[in-house]
Amino acid sequence: MSSWESEDVKHMLSKSKVHDQWIEVFRTKENFRYFERALERILDVLKPKPDAIFLDAGCGTCVKSILLARGGFRIVALDFSEAVLDMAASEDEAHGFQDRISL
Repeated sequence: MSSWESEDVKHMLSKSKVHDQWIEVFRTKENFRYFERALERILDVLKPKPDAIFLDAGCGTCVKSILLARGGFRIVALDFSEAVLDMAASEDEAHGFQDRISL
């Protein structure tokens, strides 16, 4: 990918409207159940210690980070979009995980 294409992608994903559309289309009960089952399987294979720290690169609104935090883990979540990080901070706070998820 050329640098101008990379900048175009960054610019597009920096807008909260894109993330709102993503949430509307992909944040379904079915997808959430899939994430839960997939995460359960991954944790079963990894067998992480209770105090494990996970990296959620490209965290978006922290859906997967919140699932991990519910399991008692700590998460470092990052994304290059300031707009989505603001949304993630609100989600983390709404679920009471701002102490377990570092943005």
